[in-house]
Amino acid sequence: MMFRASLIAMASVMLFAANTAALAQEEDEDEAPERNLTLDKATVMRLGIRTAPLQTAQYRNETSGFGVVLAFDTLAQTDADLTTAESAAANSRAAADRARALFAADVAVSRQTVEAAERQAAADAAQLALAERKAVAAWGQGAPWRTPQARSQFLARLASGDLALARVTFAASAIGDGAPSSIRAQRVDAPSGGQSWTSATLWSAPTDPTFPGRSFFALIERARGLAPGERLLISLPARRAEQGVIIPAAAVVIAEGKAWYYAAAVVPLIIPLAPYIEFTRQVLDLGQPLADGYFVTGGEPGEDVVVDGAGLLLARETGTAEEE
Repeated sequence: MMFRASLIAMASVMLFAANTAALAQEEDEDEAPERNLTLDKATVMRLGIRTAPLQTAQYRNETSGFGVVLAFDTLAQTDADLTTAESAAANSRAAADRARALFAADVAVSRQTVEAAERQAAADAAQLALAERKAVAAWGQGAPWRTPQARSQFLARLASGDLALARVTFAASAIGDGAPSSIRAQRVDAPSGGQSWTSATLWSAPTDPTFPGRSFFALIERARGLAPGERLLISLPARRAEQGVIIPAAAVVIAEGKAWYYAAAVVPLIIPLAPYIEFTRQVLDLGQPLADGYFVTGGEPGEDVVVDGAGLLLARETGTAEEE
């Protein structure tokens, strides 16, 4: 009986030990492997590895949207209808005022004449209100012109091609309740770094039924070459720029399905004439590109990174370097 109890106790201890070892192995597997290597300065020079200090940079994230250049004939027709209604309302109002003045002065004007003039003035005022509502539906609230003369000048610039009016739309969740102060427009098929246009005059526009979200009208200056109906990619810069550093494009290496770069630091030694340099591979997010590399917020300005020979370091670190 005692022998059986001893066997049970021994099996329990062995099972506990096996479980503990398996758990420790799982914890070791979960830990991220060290991705670094240390080389002496002579080897670094022989391999042609070159480093450069990280430079400070700013990144202004952009919200993307879509736009379309509006046709001039639709705007011109709306303006013509509004101008006609404004002229008719002004003339009939003046005629009614004149008829009332003559009737009050007892100058051969009948009451029927005054009433007819007033009815015409009321009808023309109603037509003007309808034309104004149609103009608001076409041009939105908050258009930059305040007088018929200013509107006429605006249309003249549109007709000349120096100015373009575009409807731009952003996802409501991306832009919130505020109105953008400026945008950048680019053709849909434009190459990277291709021509772009800016606009700093924007106001609310009716919702675009083909693209849900918030829509605005934008006046695009120096719009030569933009054709009516042309589709645009719209970029809205963030109001506040982030501060960080730029990882040079030359520092990027691809491994394990990710982008990486090597940070370099001198290992302090007792003998200063024989320094060693430690290279640490760090993962890089490519989601914030700049002209010369990639922006990161966690980097340290002045930190050295490898800009030549990163591939050789990767081969040595992963054990794929050829025997010398």
